[in-house]
Amino acid sequence: MATGIVVVKQYERLVILKWGRLQVVAQPGFRFLIPIMYTGRLVDTREQVDRVPTQKYITKDNVVIDMDFVLYYRVLAEQAEKSVIGVTDHRMAVRNQAVADLRSIVGTITLAEALAERERIQGQLQAALDENTGRWGVKVQGVAVNEIDPPAGVKQAMEREKSAAAIKTAEITESE
Repeated sequence: MATGIVVVKQYERLVILKWGRLQVVAQPGFRFLIPIMYTGRLVDTREQVDRVPTQKYITKDNVVIDMDFVLYYRVLAEQAEKSVIGVTDHRMAVRNQAVADLRSIVGTITLAEALAERERIQGQLQAALDENTGRWGVKVQGVAVNEIDPPAGVKQAMEREKSAAAIKTAEITESE
């Protein structure tokens, strides 16, 4: 909370409350807020990068996979008041919404689809987030899924399948 003399930087907006009610969203510049009567909250409108650590997700075929991803989002300058009035902590809200949306997306696809269609997952997640975070004045710029990691047993089975296919190809080539 800001009171007294406040300098609002070019990339910030100051949401000013008078006696607890929304008064105005101040543009960049020098501002003076009378303590007790006025309170202000600085909102950063630059693009934020938030890495969501590895989480476990269950696919449609009941395989538990580990995934981590990065979110790129920003508070829209013209809707800065929504990020203060509409939600307690917009960063935490966006992160939790992303995890919940990704759980529902991964739950509708199989392991093979998850491994093969990373871009589709990213697109669906970004669309779902855009739909849900608008009420907080937040625009999701992008989502990048870094890693999709199946369990060790599944990895070993995939490696055995790959080596069997290579052996079969070698035998066919040798017999010709």
